[in-house]
Amino acid sequence: ALAVEGSLSTESGPPNVILIMVDDLGYNDLSGFGHPEIQTPVLDQLARDGIRCTSFYSGASVCTPSRMALLTGCYPVRMGWKKGVIGYKMGLRDGLHPHAITMAEVFQKSGYVTAMSGKWHLGSEPPCRPHRQGFDSAYYIDKSNNQTRKIWRNDDVVEEKFVNRHLTQQFTEEAVKFIKKNRRHKFFLYLPYSAPHFPVQAHPDWKGKSSFGVYGDVVEEVD
Repeated sequence: ALAVEGSLSTESGPPNVILIMVDDLGYNDLSGFGHPEIQTPVLDQLARDGIRCTSFYSGASVCTPSRMALLTGCYPVRMGWKKGVIGYKMGLRDGLHPHAITMAEVFQKSGYVTAMSGKWHLGSEPPCRPHRQGFDSAYYIDKSNNQTRKIWRNDDVVEEKFVNRHLTQQFTEEAVKFIKKNRRHKFFLYLPYSAPHFPVQAHPDWKGKSSFGVYGDVVEEVD
């Protein structure tokens, strides 16, 4: 997983913060990190204008524990993880410990409006859901896109059978709505895309755009 942090300055006061995460992207799968065919000019620009990390570590090599580490700054084994991911070698009732302090809770207590749009994979049971872990609002799939077909908004299922190739667009549109609504407030937005996690399926508007096949199409759409 790759995390990219950015900020949008408010007219006064502290900056807004957007944390973008993508799922299963390889280290050199962005043009700015050396891929010869996949073109990612927007992410490359963020890297040029910000900080380009070339030596760092995630909390684990799979979804659930790496997200636990990202959002809490703690070793996953201290947050309720033992092995696997939720839905595979990890019980469906397991997840991020409800008493864990997430960065969303830290921002929330500092007066920020907080939201997430994307893949959660930190617990499906009510105590583990994102809007109980520091997010004022959440639009999300609770597991990987190969493990579920439902989209949730807080406690409610709002789509029973999502179309996988449309998820990047849907998560982005939700994020843009949040930014526009809260542009005069300080906010923290967590945008963890499910792409390019398998099954890799390009949106119709992006199919064939990349010279690196369907995987390149999906990565370039995220960009």
